[in-house]
Amino acid sequence: MKIEFELKDKETVSIVGIDEKTNEKKSIGQIFTPGGSGKMHKNAIQICGFEEAFDLWGCAVYGMPKYKNDDLVKHQNGDAVIEQVKDIQLKFNMETKLHHCRQLNNVCLKCYNNPCTCELKIKHTSPYAIKNHQDLYLEEVKK
Repeated sequence: MKIEFELKDKETVSIVGIDEKTNEKKSIGQIFTPGGSGKMHKNAIQICGFEEAFDLWGCAVYGMPKYKNDDLVKHQNGDAVIEQVKDIQLKFNMETKLHHCRQLNNVCLKCYNNPCTCELKIKHTSPYAIKNHQDLYLEEVKK
């Protein structure tokens, strides 16, 4: 499966899966802002539809000034001190279907499944775990 993105509007991107054998295209997720439950965090995005989150790393491309005034603190090579932000990979699946689940009376309100499929059964703000890529079956890009 390949993935493409379709811009719906300035705040919504559709994630489209493409079956490489049949060329079938379908929506398998979306990226939108504001993020969070009820779309209340203006400085956040939410990504919906992925099967697994894996490999939380430091991001080598983007960072933030570690100090408010970069002119005060410099590395030996003259660059400002930068604190790396994070990078995460997300795995999608062509079998994902668009639906709107409203099972609010369900036993598990975090994963919306009955029986519950949360990986972290203890009281935790997130019911799922971030894995390493070695723990997953991932399609590799063939060069």
